[in-house]
Amino acid sequence: PEECLHDIIEGGFDRAFDFFYLPTDFATKKNKGYAFVNLITPAVAARFRQTFDGQRLTRYVTKKVLEVTPAVTQGFQANA
Repeated sequence: PEECLHDIIEGGFDRAFDFFYLPTDFATKKNKGYAFVNLITPAVAARFRQTFDGQRLTRYVTKKVLEVTPAVTQGFQANA
């Protein structure tokens, strides 16, 4: 998870989110290929999507491309 967080922060989103969850498969010690990030404003969410959608994270040895999509239920409190 630290590598993914590092890429998000390096992308200009330090303190731009209040929740991050990257599920891990404990058998393989690898992430499951998706994450949940709660960004603090709709404008930040739009910028995040512009920055990461269709990109590859360089810290991972994969050719997978990121797809950023909004959740059906928006906001930290609504999901708590």
